Amino acid sequence: MGFIVKKCPNCGSKMEADVNFCTVCGTDLRNVSAANDQENLNSQSKDSSKSNSVNKLQENETFSRVTAAVKNFDKDSLWNWFLTSWKTPSANQKGEKWYGIVTILIEMVLFIWGTVFGIKKAIIQITGINTSNNTEFQNNFNQVFHSLTIDLFLAVFLLGAGVVVGSYFAHKFVNEKSPAFLDYTNKIVQLSNINAIVVLVVTLLSFIDYKGLISIISLLALFAGLLFLIAGAVSICEGHGENRDSFWGVIIYVIIMLVVAGVVCLILKNQVISQAQTIFGNFTKSFFNY
Repeated sequence: MGFIVKKCPNCGSKMEADVNFCTVCGTDLRNVSAANDQENLNSQSKDSSKSNSVNKLQENETFSRVTAAVKNFDKDSLWNWFLTSWKTPSANQKGEKWYGIVTILIEMVLFIWGTVFGIKKAIIQITGINTSNNTEFQNNFNQVFHSLTIDLFLAVFLLGAGVVVGSYFAHKFVNEKSPAFLDYTNKIVQLSNINAIVVLVVTLLSFIDYKGLISIISLLALFAGLLFLIAGAVSICEGHGENRDSFWGVIIYVIIMLVVAGVVCLILKNQVISQAQTIFGNFTKSFFNY
């Protein structure tokens, strides 16, 4: 609907509906009827139509890009990127910009999935809990591990992001020129790409029913984390045209990671304790002295 206006019969100026005299020429407008401003209405209609056309065009462009990316996906190139990173982690190779980011996300999902399942199974084995005897306890038990999955993903995501962002920032501090962020992420992932195998092994071991595997899984998970941290540090030292000594870049990187780790601990501490209390009640409260 257009604006309700009065149009001055003398000069043609448009006024608001409650104006009695033309603000331009002073003509009496008390006997002039107010009406819809068709020009504004048409203008709004045109603008709306134009906006819809632009949105539709953008949607079509996005769909076309996604379709083209799927059609042009080269699985052989991706596989060769993995093979080279396993054989020669520090090799100077080119890959699609999304290789590193997607690899990290898939590793995170697999790692968290296997870890949560392993923790759940380990608690049942160690404590001898039989959740099938108590429906309410079983519901609380499952709910806690659903929450734990989210908390663990948040922790791993923040730590992973801290490694990539912290290393990139330190690299820019040390070197005059730095590669694009996604290319730099590819480099870190390439250096630590053995983690793809480690995470897969951890995930598979988590589904095997054997108590002795808990320590092995923990060591492998620790190895994967340390390897990723080391890859971030090594990437800082790989550059040209250093402005500053790479040692100071590594120090900055370490400080950033300590801050990120502290933030993660603060965020998750209360959550984990609260969830443990949901399962074990007052025993956990006294155990943690909380």
